[in-house]
Amino acid sequence: MTSIKKILGVTALCLATGYGTFRNTAGLIPWNTCVEKDNFGICTSLATGVDKQASFYGLVVSGVGVNLGEINGLHASLGNLSIGNSQINGLELAVGNGILEKSITPQITPNCVVNGAQLALGFNEATNVNGLQLGCLFNIARKSLNGAQFGIANFAERVRGVQLGIYNQTEAGSNHGYQAGLVNNYRDAQGINHVSIGINILGGN
Repeated sequence: MTSIKKILGVTALCLATGYGTFRNTAGLIPWNTCVEKDNFGICTSLATGVDKQASFYGLVVSGVGVNLGEINGLHASLGNLSIGNSQINGLELAVGNGILEKSITPQITPNCVVNGAQLALGFNEATNVNGLQLGCLFNIARKSLNGAQFGIANFAERVRGVQLGIYNQTEAGSNHGYQAGLVNNYRDAQGINHVSIGINILGGN
């Protein structure tokens, strides 16, 4: 019975990987794969991308991952890069999770939304975060954080939740939640900057 379960499990894994990697995709597999249309399963190669207006449901696992569309599930690689109006619904796991800056591509406005969690050995970066950013070095929510950031340094324009680190910074006047760190730098509803030590209660309009 155990052998049959193992065979069925391996078969299901192979089918999911084959379906997710080869269906509605382009590229030189296994070197690179681009999901061009909606798909599901397990998509894997050395470099994997999800094209804009494409949604993938399942696991995207690679050496380097690029997301221009929507990933529902797990996005895991050594380095993940989000470009344009991209979205993660689930977990993004890497050494570093980042977004392509507007200064590099002025024609593309970065708007990466994370609904779930970003976990990294190095850093996490997104435009809007609804959930958790946990990075060993630093976390950045360029517009809004609705949830929590845990790292050595945490940055968010607007906070609705918790920042826990050695250095925490928020820049928008409308914030609600807490900062706990050696140094907390925040701007109140009147636009006045404050620096505090320890636990800071955020409040605004």
